[in-house]
Amino acid sequence: MRAINEILELCVVEEPQNCLPSAQELLQLVDENLAAVERGLPRLDTNGKLTLPCRICGRGFYQEHYPEGHFRLPGYDSMSRPTNPAHLRVFVCNVCTHYEFFALGNPDEAARPTGRDEDNGAA
Repeated sequence: MRAINEILELCVVEEPQNCLPSAQELLQLVDENLAAVERGLPRLDTNGKLTLPCRICGRGFYQEHYPEGHFRLPGYDSMSRPTNPAHLRVFVCNVCTHYEFFALGNPDEAARPTGRDEDNGAA
């Protein structure tokens, strides 16, 4: 629904110059958003905040669990000797409370446009 509302805001405007210039651009926006939803990719809202739908319940969205931004998980090698800790970002679904763990920088990096079309390899 969030993606639909964002697209509608570009179509239903007070000033004609603020509207999407063509039906082709509207179709492209719909196709891009549909592909992202189908692949379960994270999205950024209009404020640049991460929106990641829950892959378990499908109704909720993950929210960062630790206010400081990451969780330190102690690391150990195969001989149970301490190694460098893993820094993880912890997200929890606001509906079903499912937890997801990501490396630092992710899933934000996946949500940002790369400037290339992955479906046809074009830059």
